[in-house]
Amino acid sequence: MDIYSTLAMLGVLQSLRAKAPRFLLNMFFPLASFSDDEKIVFDVEVDDIEIAPFVSPLAAGRVGSDTGYETRMFAPAYVKPLHDIKPGEPLRRLAGEPLTGTLSAGAREQAILGSKLQRQLNQILRRKEVMAAEVLRTGKCVVKGDDYPQVLVDFQRDGDLSLVLSADARWGEAGVSPYADVSEWIDLVGRKSGAAVNVVVMDAKAWALFEADPKLEKVLDRTLGQAAIVQMGFQPGVPGTPVFKGRIGMVEFYTYNDTYKDAGATKELLPDYTVLLGATGAMEGIQAHGAILDPRAGYQALEVFPKSWIEENPGRRMLLSQSAPLVYPRRPNACMCATVR
Repeated sequence: MDIYSTLAMLGVLQSLRAKAPRFLLNMFFPLASFSDDEKIVFDVEVDDIEIAPFVSPLAAGRVGSDTGYETRMFAPAYVKPLHDIKPGEPLRRLAGEPLTGTLSAGAREQAILGSKLQRQLNQILRRKEVMAAEVLRTGKCVVKGDDYPQVLVDFQRDGDLSLVLSADARWGEAGVSPYADVSEWIDLVGRKSGAAVNVVVMDAKAWALFEADPKLEKVLDRTLGQAAIVQMGFQPGVPGTPVFKGRIGMVEFYTYNDTYKDAGATKELLPDYTVLLGATGAMEGIQAHGAILDPRAGYQALEVFPKSWIEENPGRRMLLSQSAPLVYPRRPNACMCATVR
């Protein structure tokens, strides 16, 4: 089999998918959708809390307004990680290979292909993880690039669900109870969306202040341990891996401190003192994908489309993976973010 055929490369990507889990995507945006157009059409549900009006028993019923959802359209930017396999690479010993070099050039070429495809897949997944973090924090997503004009996709989350504490209300100040705040915010999400929060995620600094609240020790159940992380496909102790901290009633608490690089600069996925709350099922978080405008992809919508070709001068093989993603919640009011200090 030609290891550079699209069929073979898709097989490699599928086998690597489970090895690159991403916490926020898996937890809050587990659903997937695919558009047969270059634009993604998505529905954002609008809360309907209108009551039925009183009328006389002899009067006709009144036609109500339809406020179930809003349909929007967005042409996503592409992500296109590109790598090459230089002519000399298959002739050099790979990392981990004995010094005498036991692999053939063909075997090394296959190993290099797998390694570069995994890196491209990880880059695309990490981009979607960054999008997920931004949507959870702000209720919006800014899409911009060198060849893509900046676009703000606003999911119109209620303004009360993007909270920044100030002055004497910040965690760590005298008389402030983080436990009481989180309890109040869980109720707030319930009032705004009708959904029950079941997951709270904090960065390490926010958790340190939350854990210091004396009210917490009596209610936090830590018995599940890191079995929850293992069940989600993560290896405990690996940098960037979420840490299960315990449960209060039906609400699970995690810390998450992953990082990413953008234009060479390392950035925190969750800024310091960030608290995310979500009703994961009610949110209906979706990873949407637009059609890949490439004849070799058949103009299909795929999560990732890899392809390869040879450049003749200088001779080298190129590897390209393409995706047109958008991460969004159908019920944006089922999540909330608070900056607590």
